[in-house]
Amino acid sequence: MPDYAYYPKASVFLIQNYVFSTTSLILPGYYEFPRYPAANMQSPMRSLRWRSAKGNPTSPWGDLTSSGGIWIGFDFGKAVIPNAVAVIDLAFVKSDGTYFDMNAFMEGFSVSAEAYAYLFGANSSDFTVGYQDMPPVYIVLSNLLPSTLAVPRTQAPQASRVALTYFSKTNDGSTVTAHRYWGLVIQPINEVLSSIATLEVGNIWIGQRWEVPVDMKVKMQSETHSKAGTLDSGAKYFDRRRRGRQVSVITSSASTLSMQPFRNMIESSDGCPVIADVYSFPRPTVGGGDPFSPEKLEGRLYGYLDGRTSWDQRTVTHGRFSFSIEEAIA
Repeated sequence: MPDYAYYPKASVFLIQNYVFSTTSLILPGYYEFPRYPAANMQSPMRSLRWRSAKGNPTSPWGDLTSSGGIWIGFDFGKAVIPNAVAVIDLAFVKSDGTYFDMNAFMEGFSVSAEAYAYLFGANSSDFTVGYQDMPPVYIVLSNLLPSTLAVPRTQAPQASRVALTYFSKTNDGSTVTAHRYWGLVIQPINEVLSSIATLEVGNIWIGQRWEVPVDMKVKMQSETHSKAGTLDSGAKYFDRRRRGRQVSVITSSASTLSMQPFRNMIESSDGCPVIADVYSFPRPTVGGGDPFSPEKLEGRLYGYLDGRTSWDQRTVTHGRFSFSIEEAIA
């Protein structure tokens, strides 16, 4: 993991995405396919995807995109300082329209990543002003759909795949500064470029994180909506696809101040999506932990607050608060 990355001490929830803001605009210059426009990135629905041809030499970062990368830029309407970036449901598409099976490829080549994403900030829409003040941060897009958890990547995902990084500094150690314009480059590794024609993205998240206070208890519950059945022949079957998950959080004696960011989200949003990262700790380098282990990946999901979530006097008086997040199924 890069040195600039921030490693939380507890679970983390991404609670604000500037990309979904009503004042957010997508900057021109990207590639898109019919029925898969870049404008879909401003919708929280995972089923609305953006598909782009690989390679874009006219982007502000032609050195990264000309060899096969894609890019998208945003005007957030005001200067913001994000501290989390995520890419959801990245998939590679072959020339015949089928999905490239990244699982089988990564097992055969023993590679640790499928792509890299770079986040840039600037003070002008062409990324020439103020760009030097914000060296890029990047996230590693690893194998996010292990064969032990779900079907091979040859099918479109139903459960969310989330690659993310938390940060407070840039990759050269500088403090992240406020910028109005932000851009994201996704660069596939060289080993897969010759096998794919386009890249597909479910959602892009550039925004704010909320870390669970250490006095909160967190329970992760995984479940499937598929049931075992019996065919007419008598054979039994079970659908192994991970169809849905839920994160339940129960607080006890949490301070009102520590919960304020989450309260703001509840009171100001209408069906606002959330990214949960239940197993975001400990620091991967401690004790030989694997940042891409099945447990960690199983603990990341993209979903929505349960409709019963609310903020009442009991929370203010006793610090008791509970909420649950249901995974968004595409």
